[in-house]
Amino acid sequence: MSIKSQKIEVQIPQDRAERLIYAAALAGVSLSTFMVDAAAVAAERVIGEAHHTLVSDENFRSLLGGLDAPTPPFAALQRAAKSVAVAQGLPVSEKRNDVGN
Repeated sequence: MSIKSQKIEVQIPQDRAERLIYAAALAGVSLSTFMVDAAAVAAERVIGEAHHTLVSDENFRSLLGGLDAPTPPFAALQRAAKSVAVAQGLPVSEKRNDVGN
């Protein structure tokens, strides 16, 4: 059993408190244990979401393919960027083939 060293107080509306007390009773644990366990689960989810990025299988394969493929010539990349900018109605500078400036 761990030593309890931190006290956290919260103020919540009466209806929420009653709901939490009821849920804790159904789970067969104290209100404090119920709230700490629920908060710990939520914290792990939030931390996990902040530290990981999920992508679809298709996007992951595309990413790996892009990493394995040789770098296309710079001019081709500029043409592609300009094409996208024009398609999206973004400003395109004609000098030095800069896009968006």
